Amino acid sequence: HCFYRMYSKGIVDEQLPVAEHVLDKWVLSRLTATHKIVTKNLDSFNTPSAGRAIQDFVTELSTWYTRRSRDRIKEGGEQAEQALKVLGYVLVETSKLMAPFMPFLAEHFYKDLTGKLSVHLEKWSEVRENDPKLEASMEYLQSLVEMALRLRKENNLKVRQALAELQYLIPEDKQSTIDALDPEMEQILADELNVKKVSNVSEFLNRNGWAQGDVVALDLVLTPELQKEG
Repeated sequence: HCFYRMYSKGIVDEQLPVAEHVLDKWVLSRLTATHKIVTKNLDSFNTPSAGRAIQDFVTELSTWYTRRSRDRIKEGGEQAEQALKVLGYVLVETSKLMAPFMPFLAEHFYKDLTGKLSVHLEKWSEVRENDPKLEASMEYLQSLVEMALRLRKENNLKVRQALAELQYLIPEDKQSTIDALDPEMEQILADELNVKKVSNVSEFLNRNGWAQGDVVALDLVLTPELQKEG
Protein backbone atom coordinates (compact mmCIF):
# COMPACT_ATOMS: atom_id res chain seq x y z
CA HIS A 1 0.00 0.00 0.00
CA CYS A 2 2.82 2.42 0.91
CA PHE A 3 4.68 1.56 -2.30
CA TYR A 4 1.53 2.13 -4.37
CA ARG A 5 0.96 5.53 -2.74
CA MET A 6 4.51 6.60 -3.58
CA TYR A 7 3.56 6.58 -7.27
CA SER A 8 -0.21 7.07 -7.35
CA LYS A 9 -2.20 9.54 -5.27
CA GLY A 10 -5.59 9.22 -6.91
CA ILE A 11 -8.64 7.03 -6.39
CA VAL A 12 -8.35 3.43 -7.60
CA ASP A 13 -10.48 2.31 -10.54
CA GLU A 14 -12.31 -0.73 -9.15
CA GLN A 15 -13.04 -2.20 -12.59
CA LEU A 16 -11.04 -5.32 -13.47
CA PRO A 17 -8.03 -4.01 -15.44
CA VAL A 18 -6.95 -5.45 -18.78
CA ALA A 19 -3.59 -7.12 -18.18
CA GLU A 20 -0.92 -7.42 -20.86
CA HIS A 21 2.32 -8.04 -18.95
CA VAL A 22 2.75 -11.62 -17.71
CA LEU A 23 3.30 -10.48 -14.11
CA ASP A 24 0.00 -8.56 -14.20
CA LYS A 25 -1.85 -11.57 -15.62
CA TRP A 26 -0.26 -13.79 -13.00
CA VAL A 27 -1.11 -11.65 -9.97
CA LEU A 28 -4.72 -11.24 -11.11
CA SER A 29 -4.97 -15.01 -11.51
CA ARG A 30 -3.46 -15.56 -8.06
CA LEU A 31 -5.92 -13.03 -6.61
CA THR A 32 -8.81 -14.89 -8.24
CA ALA A 33 -7.56 -18.25 -7.00
CA THR A 34 -7.16 -16.85 -3.47
CA HIS A 35 -10.64 -15.31 -3.59
CA LYS A 36 -12.09 -18.71 -4.53
CA ILE A 37 -10.30 -20.44 -1.64
CA VAL A 38 -11.29 -17.77 0.90
CA THR A 39 -14.93 -17.76 -0.26
CA LYS A 40 -15.19 -21.56 -0.09
CA ASN A 41 -13.65 -21.72 3.37
CA LEU A 42 -15.69 -18.85 4.82
CA ASP A 43 -18.87 -20.45 3.48
CA SER A 44 -17.97 -23.55 5.51
CA PHE A 45 -16.80 -21.49 8.53
CA ASN A 46 -13.19 -22.63 8.10
CA THR A 47 -11.53 -19.37 9.08
CA PRO A 48 -7.99 -20.75 9.65
CA SER A 49 -7.70 -22.01 6.04
CA ALA A 50 -9.21 -18.79 4.68
CA GLY A 51 -6.78 -16.68 6.70
CA ARG A 52 -3.76 -18.74 5.59
CA ALA A 53 -4.73 -18.29 1.93
CA ILE A 54 -4.82 -14.50 2.36
CA GLN A 55 -1.48 -14.55 4.17
CA ASP A 56 0.12 -16.61 1.39
CA PHE A 57 -1.21 -14.28 -1.28
CA VAL A 58 -0.03 -11.12 0.51
CA THR A 59 3.45 -12.67 0.73
CA GLU A 60 3.47 -13.39 -3.02
CA LEU A 61 2.13 -9.93 -3.78
CA SER A 62 4.91 -8.32 -1.78
CA THR A 63 7.97 -10.51 -2.36
CA TRP A 64 7.33 -11.41 -6.00
CA TYR A 65 4.86 -9.16 -7.85
CA THR A 66 5.71 -5.81 -6.27
CA ARG A 67 9.44 -6.49 -6.14
CA ARG A 68 9.57 -7.64 -9.75
CA SER A 69 7.32 -4.75 -10.92
CA ARG A 70 9.28 -2.07 -9.07
CA ASP A 71 11.52 -1.14 -12.00
CA ARG A 72 8.56 -1.07 -14.42
CA ILE A 73 6.74 1.37 -12.16
CA LYS A 74 9.78 3.55 -11.48
CA GLU A 75 10.46 3.93 -15.23
CA GLY A 76 7.09 5.61 -15.76
CA GLY A 77 5.10 5.58 -18.99
CA GLU A 78 2.43 3.19 -20.20
CA GLN A 79 3.93 0.10 -18.55
CA ALA A 80 4.03 1.85 -15.18
CA GLU A 81 0.44 3.04 -15.57
CA GLN A 82 -0.68 -0.51 -16.36
CA ALA A 83 1.16 -2.00 -13.37
CA LEU A 84 -0.27 0.64 -11.01
CA LYS A 85 -3.80 -0.04 -12.24
CA VAL A 86 -3.34 -3.73 -11.53
CA LEU A 87 -1.67 -3.17 -8.15
CA GLY A 88 -4.37 -0.72 -7.06
CA TYR A 89 -7.14 -3.12 -8.08
CA VAL A 90 -5.44 -6.00 -6.26
CA LEU A 91 -5.01 -3.94 -3.09
CA VAL A 92 -8.69 -2.97 -3.08
CA GLU A 93 -9.82 -6.56 -3.58
CA THR A 94 -7.38 -7.78 -0.93
CA SER A 95 -8.79 -5.27 1.55
CA LYS A 96 -12.22 -6.83 0.97
CA LEU A 97 -10.79 -10.30 1.63
CA MET A 98 -9.11 -9.03 4.80
CA ALA A 99 -12.20 -7.26 6.15
CA PRO A 100 -13.65 -10.18 8.18
CA PHE A 101 -10.21 -10.86 9.71
CA MET A 102 -8.59 -7.43 10.14
CA PRO A 103 -11.52 -4.99 10.06
CA PHE A 104 -9.67 -1.81 11.04
CA LEU A 105 -6.65 -2.29 8.75
CA ALA A 106 -8.89 -3.31 5.86
CA GLU A 107 -11.03 -0.24 6.48
CA HIS A 108 -7.99 2.05 6.42
CA PHE A 109 -6.72 0.61 3.13
CA TYR A 110 -10.12 0.57 1.43
CA LYS A 111 -11.12 4.11 2.37
CA ASP A 112 -7.73 5.49 1.36
CA LEU A 113 -7.71 3.69 -1.99
CA THR A 114 -11.34 4.17 -3.03
CA GLY A 115 -12.55 7.27 -1.16
CA LYS A 116 -15.70 5.34 -0.22
CA LEU A 117 -17.38 5.27 3.16
CA SER A 118 -16.53 1.75 4.36
CA VAL A 119 -15.33 -1.63 3.12
CA HIS A 120 -17.90 -3.21 5.43
CA LEU A 121 -20.73 -1.71 3.37
CA GLU A 122 -19.49 -3.33 0.15
CA LYS A 123 -20.70 -6.58 -1.41
CA TRP A 124 -18.43 -9.62 -1.51
CA SER A 125 -16.87 -9.85 -4.99
CA GLU A 126 -18.12 -12.51 -7.38
CA VAL A 127 -16.02 -15.63 -7.85
CA ARG A 128 -14.22 -15.77 -11.23
CA GLU A 129 -12.01 -18.33 -12.95
CA ASN A 130 -8.24 -18.20 -12.61
CA ASP A 131 -5.47 -19.50 -14.94
CA PRO A 132 -3.92 -22.60 -13.31
CA LYS A 133 -1.38 -23.19 -16.11
CA LEU A 134 -0.04 -19.66 -15.89
CA GLU A 135 0.23 -19.96 -12.12
CA ALA A 136 2.04 -23.30 -12.46
CA SER A 137 4.42 -21.78 -15.02
CA MET A 138 5.29 -18.91 -12.69
CA GLU A 139 5.76 -21.32 -9.80
CA TYR A 140 8.16 -23.33 -11.98
CA LEU A 141 10.00 -20.13 -12.91
CA GLN A 142 10.39 -19.35 -9.21
CA SER A 143 11.80 -22.83 -8.62
CA LEU A 144 14.33 -22.24 -11.43
CA VAL A 145 15.40 -19.02 -9.71
CA GLU A 146 15.90 -20.85 -6.40
CA MET A 147 17.98 -23.58 -8.06
CA ALA A 148 20.13 -21.12 -10.00
CA LEU A 149 20.72 -19.01 -6.88
CA ARG A 150 21.84 -22.17 -5.11
CA LEU A 151 24.30 -22.89 -7.93
CA ARG A 152 25.64 -19.35 -7.64
CA LYS A 153 26.09 -19.71 -3.89
CA GLU A 154 27.83 -23.08 -4.22
CA ASN A 155 30.30 -21.47 -6.64
CA ASN A 156 30.79 -18.25 -4.66
CA LEU A 157 29.28 -16.04 -7.36
CA LYS A 158 27.05 -13.32 -5.96
CA VAL A 159 24.11 -12.05 -8.02
CA ARG A 160 25.84 -8.74 -8.72
CA GLN A 161 28.33 -10.66 -10.89
CA ALA A 162 26.79 -10.89 -14.36
CA LEU A 163 26.94 -14.27 -16.10
CA ALA A 164 26.72 -15.10 -19.79
CA GLU A 165 23.92 -17.64 -19.97
CA LEU A 166 21.34 -19.70 -18.13
CA GLN A 167 19.80 -22.79 -19.68
CA TYR A 168 16.68 -24.51 -18.39
CA LEU A 169 14.51 -27.41 -19.43
CA ILE A 170 10.93 -28.43 -18.72
CA PRO A 171 10.63 -32.15 -17.86
CA GLU A 172 8.13 -34.22 -19.83
CA ASP A 173 5.98 -34.85 -16.76
CA LYS A 174 5.43 -31.07 -16.36
CA GLN A 175 4.83 -30.17 -20.01
CA SER A 176 1.11 -30.96 -19.79
CA THR A 177 0.52 -28.89 -16.65
CA ILE A 178 2.49 -25.71 -17.38
CA ASP A 179 2.81 -23.38 -20.34
CA ALA A 180 6.18 -22.83 -21.98
CA LEU A 181 7.94 -19.83 -20.50
CA ASP A 182 7.32 -16.90 -22.86
CA PRO A 183 9.90 -14.16 -23.57
CA GLU A 184 8.55 -11.99 -20.75
CA MET A 185 9.02 -14.81 -18.27
CA GLU A 186 12.49 -15.56 -19.59
CA GLN A 187 13.33 -11.88 -19.13
CA ILE A 188 12.22 -12.17 -15.49
CA LEU A 189 14.66 -15.07 -15.13
CA ALA A 190 17.44 -13.02 -16.72
CA ASP A 191 16.78 -10.01 -14.48
CA GLU A 192 16.40 -12.04 -11.30
CA LEU A 193 19.62 -13.99 -11.89
CA ASN A 194 21.69 -11.32 -13.69
CA VAL A 195 22.41 -13.35 -16.82
CA LYS A 196 22.79 -12.05 -20.36
CA LYS A 197 20.93 -14.88 -22.09
CA VAL A 198 18.23 -17.40 -21.13
CA SER A 199 17.74 -20.50 -23.26
CA ASN A 200 15.17 -23.30 -23.17
CA VAL A 201 16.87 -26.59 -24.10
CA SER A 202 15.82 -30.22 -24.39
CA GLU A 203 18.99 -31.52 -22.69
CA PHE A 204 22.17 -30.22 -21.09
CA LEU A 205 25.57 -30.73 -22.69
CA ASN A 206 28.59 -31.45 -20.49
CA ARG A 207 30.76 -28.37 -20.92
CA ASN A 208 33.68 -27.03 -18.95
CA GLY A 209 32.88 -24.04 -16.78
CA TRP A 210 29.18 -24.82 -16.44
CA ALA A 211 27.33 -25.67 -13.22
CA GLN A 212 24.30 -27.90 -13.59
CA GLY A 213 21.28 -28.77 -11.48
CA ASP A 214 18.37 -31.04 -12.34
CA VAL A 215 16.60 -28.60 -14.66
CA VAL A 216 18.88 -25.56 -14.78
CA ALA A 217 22.48 -24.90 -15.85
CA LEU A 218 24.66 -21.79 -15.55
CA ASP A 219 27.66 -20.70 -17.58
CA LEU A 220 30.16 -19.71 -14.88
CA VAL A 221 32.97 -18.68 -17.22
CA LEU A 222 33.87 -15.07 -16.47
CA THR A 223 35.13 -13.15 -19.46
CA PRO A 224 37.07 -9.91 -18.85
CA GLU A 225 33.94 -7.98 -19.88
CA LEU A 226 31.79 -9.84 -17.34
CA GLN A 227 34.37 -9.40 -14.60
CA LYS A 228 34.55 -5.67 -15.29
CA GLU A 229 30.77 -5.37 -15.17
CA GLY A 230 30.63 -7.37 -11.91
